[in-house]
Amino acid sequence: MQSQLLRKAKAMCEANGIEFDMTAFTTIFNNASATAKAASISTIELGFSTIANLKTPLLTQTLVTTFQTDYTTWVNTEKSKNE
Repeated sequence: MQSQLLRKAKAMCEANGIEFDMTAFTTIFNNASATAKAASISTIELGFSTIANLKTPLLTQTLVTTFQTDYTTWVNTEKSKNE
């Protein structure tokens, strides 16, 4: 997933005439990953034990949506600095 988003991020930068920044990409990707993981974990209580249940489709959807939103915001901010 990270490599796919990396390709899209580089293409978005190129299309908007800004320089790709690996640090910004990594930060945004890691934040989106953390948000997605938190949103997609549910717990099941079984007596004395708890089982974490990771909902993979929700994880993927949240990761992609969060990343796209946050990266688009970053690109637009960088683009406005150049105008």
